[in-house]
Amino acid sequence: MDDDLRRRSEGILRYYGELDRRVAAAGMDGIVGLLTVSQHVANALQVIERQDLDAAVRELRGLVERLVRIDSELHRLRALKTRLGGDDGPLGIGGDED
Repeated sequence: MDDDLRRRSEGILRYYGELDRRVAAAGMDGIVGLLTVSQHVANALQVIERQDLDAAVRELRGLVERLVRIDSELHRLRALKTRLGGDDGPLGIGGDED
């Protein structure tokens, strides 16, 4: 039993060492450094309220929807102007950007 326990413990320690090496190779200060950074991120996120994020996301979605509508209206306006034979006018607005 002691040999089995020792063998399994050594295997776990080797595995932990390999994980630590991989994490260090990825630019962190090993597992301890990764856990420290993780705690820093968790602490930083605690000062941001979920409601604030939700409100910002709603605001951005509304803005994107409005911009999509404006884009659609401008494309329709350009198509109408083209059908009616209009030119770009003095400012050159209405190029070929899509």
